[in-house]
Amino acid sequence: MGRRTRKTDVELVEDDVPAARARTAPHGPAVPAPVRAAAPAPALPCDAGTPAGADARTGARPAALRRWWWVVAAGAVAAGAVAGQLVVDARERAELTRLATVPGVVAPLSPDVEVLWSTTGDDVPYAVTWPWSQGIVGLRASAERGSEVVAIDPATGATRWSVPLVPPQDPGGSEVRAVGSLCVRADATPGPRHRLPTRIACLASDVWQVRRGDDWARTTPTTSRVVVLETADGTVVADLPTDTVPGTFADAVGVLGGVAVAAGPAPEGGTQAWGLDLTTGAELWRVPVSAGAGDPYPWWRAEVVVMDGVAAVVGQRDVVLVEADGTVRRTVPRGGADPESGSGFDVHDGVLRLAGADTTTVVRPDGDLVLDGTAVWTTVDDGSVPGLLLMTDGALRAHDAATGARRWEAPDLEATTAVVLRGRVHADTQEGLVTLDAATGEELWRHRDVPPASFGAAVTDGRLLYVTRDGDGGGNPVLAALDPADGHELWRTTLPAGVRGVQSVGGVAVGWDDRRLSVLG
Repeated sequence: MGRRTRKTDVELVEDDVPAARARTAPHGPAVPAPVRAAAPAPALPCDAGTPAGADARTGARPAALRRWWWVVAAGAVAAGAVAGQLVVDARERAELTRLATVPGVVAPLSPDVEVLWSTTGDDVPYAVTWPWSQGIVGLRASAERGSEVVAIDPATGATRWSVPLVPPQDPGGSEVRAVGSLCVRADATPGPRHRLPTRIACLASDVWQVRRGDDWARTTPTTSRVVVLETADGTVVADLPTDTVPGTFADAVGVLGGVAVAAGPAPEGGTQAWGLDLTTGAELWRVPVSAGAGDPYPWWRAEVVVMDGVAAVVGQRDVVLVEADGTVRRTVPRGGADPESGSGFDVHDGVLRLAGADTTTVVRPDGDLVLDGTAVWTTVDDGSVPGLLLMTDGALRAHDAATGARRWEAPDLEATTAVVLRGRVHADTQEGLVTLDAATGEELWRHRDVPPASFGAAVTDGRLLYVTRDGDGGGNPVLAALDPADGHELWRTTLPAGVRGVQSVGGVAVGWDDRRLSVLG
């Protein structure tokens, strides 16, 4: 149950946003104050054709009639105010409806938040569909039960269908991690990334990371296949081996124009990529990537990122951009990457970013951006400020995503994640949640809670911001709802037992702890 809102330290910067001022105004439409009429004057004798109180020569309106005109005018003003408020309300409803479709935006939460269903981490698939509300479809893997593709009902957690890929195995070791299988979108015509695809392609491989003592090692795979499925019911459309050359197995796969682009270790060292016809399984082409880079570390694996018209194959030293017919468009050196471990890259919303010592390279099909600092992970971007790219390295900077030009800089602000919503950047920083004007970088407010500990990024339903904080006296963490206009805390409530933090996963509010994931509502 919710608890009474306690005092919160919110530091405001003067802001002219109407929503910030609206809190001091009464709710509902503004109604003009009633006009108090003067007492009527006594009637005077007059000609029959002249209204009482009117000048016979000018035909002036009597005072009573003038008072009626004021009443009519006041009513018109009130009606106009009501109509105006209805228009504002309709626009707000339309905007909230739009925001509900933005990737990462969750359904509204309340002080009575509860666990709808929960499961252990191994039971939650690595989903490839967005949002979860359309269905959780993806890969679920563990050594004890092998790997399988599953569809889960997001409302109940019940399994709708499942297709086994790799049987259970016992690779030995004190700890085993599944790294050999994954699923990607496989529609013939690429659709929006936040829509449920009609087909997915899953790499089925029995490669495992195994810990023996203090060392990690990768097992040698015995199978490597691409399985194409319908997301509606799990129907298998194709089951294609990727080891068209004996002894070569895929670490990653992506689908580009009817071609499965596979990537994995090359026999001579480094990485290689090859294309498979998604219908027949025939090999179409093969190209080297990071040739001669040596054997990879146990935790390294190749990556395939499909962009507009190309697949970016991430090797240990280079990224090769290859087209569906095998044409290499260009090669991008991974300047700051460790050539042995291959660390230093991430994929966010279909964009590949390579981390160097002091810079980040944003890889694009026809040219890259090299920017100072590290990219800020945006959990929600509603497009209200188009082309916004956030970077941080002791300061928070906004760049134009198309040209790399700097738009603004907020000094002494190190951000980790951010929500871009309605023209504002809500940045998670060491100083708490800091909100800036997304167009200018002007700081608008800061939210400092007591104690200041935070678990994960801010979550939003498009109307409010939700942050997780430590509970009083070391108790269960609490969930606080903030007004995005000024950071004012509207309510807070203790999270259900066993939930340490809240984050958005596929547009669903998910609570987590060391062993479980819980869907909240």
